[in-house]
Order: sequence, then C-alpha cells, then structure tokens
Amino acid sequence: MLDVFLCAPLLYCKLLKKWFFNHFWCYFTDFVSLFQLTRKGGKAFIPHPVSLLLLIFLAACNSQPGREALKDLGLEQMAVLPLTNLQILANEGHVKAQTLLAEKYFSGKDVAQDPKKAFEYFSLAAKKNYRGGFYGLGVLYADGIGVEQDLAQAIKWYEKAAAENYDKALYNLGLLHLEGRGIPKNINKAATLLSRAAQLGHMKAQNNLGAMYARGLGVKQNEQEAVKWYRLAADQNYARAQNNLGVMYTEGRGVNKDIEQALHWYRRAANQGFAKAQHNLALLYGSGVGVSKDVQSSLKLYDIAAKKGYVKSQFNLGLIYSEGIGIEKDYAKALFWLQKAAEKNFPPAQTQIGLHFEQGLGVDVNYAEAIRWYEAAAKKKYSKAYYRLGLIYENGSGVKQDSQRAVGFYGEAAALQNPQAESKLGEMYLQGKGVPLDYNEAIKWFGIAAQHGSSEAKNNLGTLYENGIGVAKDYLEAVRWYKAAALSGDAQGQFNLGVMYVSGDGVETDHEQAYEWYLKSAEQGNTQAQNNLGAMYEKGLGVQKDFRQAFSWYRQAAQGGNALSQLNLGNMYYYGWGTVKDYEKALQWYKQAASQKNINAILHLGRIYSADNSMEKDYKEALLWFNKAVELGHADAQRHIAQIKQTMESRTFHVQVKKTSLYAGPNSKEDVLGFLQRGQEVVELKSDGEWVLVNIINHNPSKGWLWKNTIQ
Repeated sequence: MLDVFLCAPLLYCKLLKKWFFNHFWCYFTDFVSLFQLTRKGGKAFIPHPVSLLLLIFLAACNSQPGREALKDLGLEQMAVLPLTNLQILANEGHVKAQTLLAEKYFSGKDVAQDPKKAFEYFSLAAKKNYRGGFYGLGVLYADGIGVEQDLAQAIKWYEKAAAENYDKALYNLGLLHLEGRGIPKNINKAATLLSRAAQLGHMKAQNNLGAMYARGLGVKQNEQEAVKWYRLAADQNYARAQNNLGVMYTEGRGVNKDIEQALHWYRRAANQGFAKAQHNLALLYGSGVGVSKDVQSSLKLYDIAAKKGYVKSQFNLGLIYSEGIGIEKDYAKALFWLQKAAEKNFPPAQTQIGLHFEQGLGVDVNYAEAIRWYEAAAKKKYSKAYYRLGLIYENGSGVKQDSQRAVGFYGEAAALQNPQAESKLGEMYLQGKGVPLDYNEAIKWFGIAAQHGSSEAKNNLGTLYENGIGVAKDYLEAVRWYKAAALSGDAQGQFNLGVMYVSGDGVETDHEQAYEWYLKSAEQGNTQAQNNLGAMYEKGLGVQKDFRQAFSWYRQAAQGGNALSQLNLGNMYYYGWGTVKDYEKALQWYKQAASQKNINAILHLGRIYSADNSMEKDYKEALLWFNKAVELGHADAQRHIAQIKQTMESRTFHVQVKKTSLYAGPNSKEDVLGFLQRGQEVVELKSDGEWVLVNIINHNPSKGWLWKNTIQ
C-alpha cells in the first residue's frame, strides 16, 4: 500500500478536489480493484484507519475524475497499477499506459506474452509522438518481434526517440553504429550517442563508454575517464561495470593497483551471479596475487561459472585438472570440461584436447585425432594450434617427418605473434631445418620472439653471443641476454647465467651469485643446475663444503637422467662421500652414465674392473668398457687395452684338451689343472687346432674336472 501512497502524493490532492463533486459509494467495486494494489506477494494487507480513508479517495481512480488524475502519474508510478486500470487508460488514448501495456505484452509480465499486441500498443503511443512508443517500435523492428525484422525501420524509430533525448534509444542506436548493424559502422558516432545516454544516467551506456575510453575506440584513450564511467555504472549496481572496475584495479589502469578494491568489486558482481566476475575472483584466489592463495575457493568459483556456461572457466577447470595445478591430476574431469568448452568452439580447449591425444593423457595416443583438434583450432587462427602442428611435423609424430611443412606452421603461428613459434623459426634457421641455414634470419626471429616475451629466445641469443655464432663473440651481450632470460624465469637462462658467474666471462667471478642462479634453475627441475649445485657443495664453492648436500643434489639430477650427475653419484657411493660406501650402487650409476656415452664413466668402469684391488678383477668386463671408449674416439683407452692383454698373457695357463666339452678328463695335464682357480682365464685348444680363451667357472682338482665358459 505504501508503494501507492509514496509514489503519488499529488494524486491525493486531485482526488480530494474531485471528491466534492462525486459520490465515492458509487464506485465500491472500483475500490475493491484498487485495494489489490495494497496486496504484496499475494498477502492481504489490513490498512490503518487513516490509510483506509485515503484508499476510499483512491477508489475514484476508475471514475472519470480518478482516471484524469491518474494521467498525471509518471511511468514508474503508473507501473504499479493493475492491468485492468492500464487497459482502460490505454484504450482512452493515454500514451504512458499504452507504452506500459505494450511492455507487459512484450515481456509477458502480468499477462500472456503477445508480441503483436505489444506492436499495436507501441504503435498507438508512437502515433501520438510519444518517445516510449518510438523506442518500443525500434526494439521490435530490430529484433523482429511481432513484426518482420527491419533494421532500417528500427533505426528510424530509435532516431525519433533519440531526438527526444531518450536514453534507451540513444544507447541502442549507439550499439548499432558500433557494430555496423543496418548502418555503416561508425565508432565515432557510436561514442557520441553512448556519451549522451551515459550522461542521462543509462548504466549500460556508462559501462560501454568506459570500455571505449579504456581501449581508445571512438575517443582518445583515457583510462582515468574509463574508470570514472565504470564507477558511475557500478554504483548503480551494474554487475558488468563492477567487474570491469575490478579489472582496472587488478591491472592498475587508470587507478593505482589495488587488489583489495579489485576483490571488492569482483565480489559485488559475483554475488549477483555474474560469471565473468566469478571467473576473475577464481583467478586471484588461484594465483595468490595480492590475496591468500586458496585453491579450493578458486575451484569452487570456476565450477560455479563453468556450470553457467562461462567458457573460460570451463577451459581453466580443464587445464587445472589436466596439469594438476594445486590438485591431483584428473584426466577424466579435465576432458569433461575441455569438451564443454570445445563444444563452444573455444580454440584453447580444442588445442588442449589435441595435446591429450598427442601425449596420451587420459586417452590412448592418437596422432590423427590430435591433428584433427589442432586443425579445428587453427581454422580460428589460434596460434598455439599452428605451433603444435609445427611440432608434429618437425618430429614426425604419427606423420611423415616434414621440416618444410613444420616451418610453414611455425610461420602461421609467428604471423599471429606467437613467441614460441617465433623462437622455433629462429632454431630452424640456425640448424638449417626446412629452410637454408641462415644466422641472420635466426637472430632476427630470436630478437622478435624476445621482444614478445619469449625467455627461450632470450637465452638462445645469449648462447649465440657467448659462442660467437652468427655474431661476433661478446660475453657482455651474452650476459645481458642470459640475465633477461633468467629474470623472465627461464631455467636454462638461469643456469647459463650461473655458469658465467663461475667462469667470470662478461662479469666478475662470483660463486655466491652463481649459486643463487643455479638454485633458481634447479628448483625448476634443471638437472644441469642440480649437478652444478652438487659440485659447489662438494668443493665448497660459494657455499660451505657439505658432502651430504652434494650427494642430495647429485642424486636428484641423476634420477632426472643427467649423465654427469650419474657419474658423480657413482663417485659418492664409491668413495663413501655424503653416504655409506656401496660398490654395487656405484657400479649401477656408473653404468647408467656410461649408457649415455659418458666417456669418464666408461673409462672409470674399465679401470675398476682391471685395476681396483678392493673389487674382484674382471678383465673381460674391463676390455668391454675400454673398447667402448675406443669406439667413442678415446685414444688413451688403447693403452689400457694393451696393458690388460699383457697382464692376461702373464697369468694364462695353456691346457691341451683333446675333446671340446665342458668336462676336461684324464687326458688333461693334471699338474696344470691343479693350479687353476675359479675366475681365472685359460687358453684351450679345440679339436680343430684353434686356441680359445675360456673362463674357469668351477674346478675340482681331486676329481679332475672343470667347468668353463668360452670368452672368445
């Protein structure tokens, strides 16, 4: 009831004046109708006696004098009237009532939706030059509701309403100019129209005008002005503007960066169910930037937004489950959300699904399916998809290896300013793969990639300057690029910068600085840096000597497949440095390093088996490892082989055996057999007269037999 009394105080005076000329009891049924205005949410309301007296006056609303009084109500005040009252007023030609009734038929509020009746009543209001009627017709023609879509007609009616300074018409007309719908695209005109609507308080226009100032569309870019308009709309509780204001505070654009303020505005928008704000809140909680990291809250917000269909949240959820960011990996959940996003033709999701098929993440490896997904994303000019296709053809994964085609895909991605692809092009020119070898082109593409933020390209430039490849050797320039890569978080760049601090090339030697950069790199899993940290702890360079720490870092790198660390870890076990002596484990790690053709590990194994007095000698095994060293071009290994053969000759027994068998019987020389020991090597004469080297496996002189194994 208060809605009626508060919105129409002038009505009471008008009714009182007319009261003296009319009898209220003639309109009892009208009083009952008007009494419905005091019912809220279907609950009956018993008025105060004074209010009851006022209601009696209001009962005259359906009388001719009452209806005359109602005509002076504003749209918002008239909107609370029952449908019957509106229909009576509309049929009597009241333009505001006609417009309100049209809106009800348009929206289906309080009445069955009927676009044709909406068109009829908007037309009646428009004939009387009422701007609400102009605007309503513009909406119907623009969307083809109740009438055939006709943008030219929509623009005509919007312009009539805009001429009357109607904010909604100005806004819609501005959007048509902005999008070029039914009219040539004119961003400057759009900005002018939106500005007029915004100044009239239209919150959507205020938000859009803020966006135009933020991007410099149709107006000179002015982020402070953008913030001003976003704030005006946000203060009207417009969720989209609240989110945009949060973005400005997050990025420090037009205002000082303030995560607390960003959180405030994101929360206000998120509480209204605005999915993009929920997504942005999730980003902040997930990253822990300016707020305590909260993975669970982040996941919950992503989940809420994703279930509303917000594609970026669907993709991020998929990525989180795919890569195990803050949670256990769950490929089934990852693919579920990635598929949801991919159904909306979201290229990042399509590319990530391709990666699952390429690498067998939660599905069987299927290169054809991976290529299909990459190609789908590439059709939308998604640079990462082109880059992945380039890798497929460069490596020959499921397809014939084709470096030229790979270069083509890298070029497509580079044209879209993909830093990884730009750096890859540099590598292809550097190696002459798919293109002629060209150092200038390599340096050019590394430079472009570095400008676009590729830390890998920065590191590559450092390598070129350090080694004088395609450029004059320049340690200072090498250090500059390594430092740029290191500060960008590139693990290899951090390692290389550490090396420069150790060598003193381009910088003063500084083992403490080297240690810091090795540590940063090692923490990212760089096994070279882990090995070098082990060496620093072993030798006490830049840190206090600590064999246990050395052992720990060597083991971490060795388990990561680093051959030099496998050798060093073998040494730690062999000598008992930082751990208990363990020859078996030492041999195990030496052999792992040797399997990667680590020459020092191979030579060490040869020496252990041929000359180590703490272990049982095995000349056969020693020869095997020294021969491997020779194959790898180590000339000194020949000397070791010659020494071993000389030793073997001096310790060899020549036993003449008439039969070639595992049993040497009575025809053997018993006096010689008596001296044979297990593990010794002897020369045996075969029946064809050829001497062969055999190894004594077991021998029992009293029984006159021996078991042997042919070596060569």
